[in-house]
Amino acid sequence: DVPNVLLPAVRDYLRFAIGLLKVFGIAFQLPLVLVLLNRIGVLKKSLVVKFRRYAIVLIVLFAAILTPPDVVSQLLLAIPMWLLFEFSILFMRQD
Repeated sequence: DVPNVLLPAVRDYLRFAIGLLKVFGIAFQLPLVLVLLNRIGVLKKSLVVKFRRYAIVLIVLFAAILTPPDVVSQLLLAIPMWLLFEFSILFMRQD
């Protein structure tokens, strides 16, 4: 006898994987957007540094909303986004 094993359908798995790829792809554009806004004069580096705490909270909320309800995927999105946010500050021009 073969034990009953719950296997996800390929369609469900692909929908899940493609959804995560979209979310991660969009989220990792954060440094590019921040640096470009800084270079065209819309966003000042001092303002980004001043509101860093709020940005980190928003990053965690964004990760919590857009990932499945487990801590691992939330952290796999939030931590790299936070690091990319910090690196984008390094590439911004001073006011």
